[in-house]
Amino acid sequence: MHKSILLIDDDPDDVELFCEAVAEIGEIDCNYTYTPNDAFEFLDKASQKPDYIFLDVNLPRLSGLQLLIKLKNNTQYREIPVVIYSTLKDPQQIEEFYKLGASFYLIKPTGFEALKKSINEVMCGVHDKTFH
Repeated sequence: MHKSILLIDDDPDDVELFCEAVAEIGEIDCNYTYTPNDAFEFLDKASQKPDYIFLDVNLPRLSGLQLLIKLKNNTQYREIPVVIYSTLKDPQQIEEFYKLGASFYLIKPTGFEALKKSINEVMCGVHDKTFH
């Protein structure tokens, strides 16, 4: 089954690595934006909503936390599972994201193979709620 992802991350290197990993997994379209405003523009124009949104926490102008709140308060987007994709490992912060509607919390892996495995686990539903 073909799926799609929207990655919202302001780091071009992270975006490139993420989309390369997705390409190797196969059967998944990797779309991305660098800013929250671009993300809403993409979502508004998309003929089909992404299956998952991967959301970095540290974004310019609007934090990942604020963006998660906006997504979950919008009836058009609230049903799209949001995966928080971050280097932050604080259990209290992670719990806050879940309380606000995040489906998963993925700590950014350091290696390419680990990244590929983590993305695949999210897409296949084989994982814990928080994983590396």
